[in-house]
Order: sequence, then structure tokens, then C-alpha cells
Amino acid sequence: MALSRERLRVPRIVRELGCADKTARYRLARFNAEGLYGLGDRPGAGRERRIHAAARRTHH
Repeated sequence: MALSRERLRVPRIVRELGCADKTARYRLARFNAEGLYGLGDRPGAGRERRIHAAARRTHH
């Protein structure tokens, strides 16, 4: 975000951070829309577990 405030373009930010172009654009868009709260993990992010914790305990 600091690099964006310095008016650097996404390709330069990507080179500086070593991340994917899509990632940089996604994070900047979330930050612009929601501020710092937009950068945190969202509920339900990621794949849901196929076997829940209680079931895993009984299978070991």
C-alpha cells in the first residue's frame, strides 16, 4: 500500500514485492474499497475440510 501511495504503478510494485500481478491488483482493490480491514482474511476463505476435527480424532 505504501508503494501505491508513492504513485508507483502495479508492474513496479510487483517487481519490488516479488508477487503476482493479479495478487497486487486484488489487494490494492480490497484496500481501496475497505481500508486496512479489507486486507485481513475473510470468513470461509480457503477450502472447507473434508473431515472435521471430531471425525479425525476417531480415525487415528
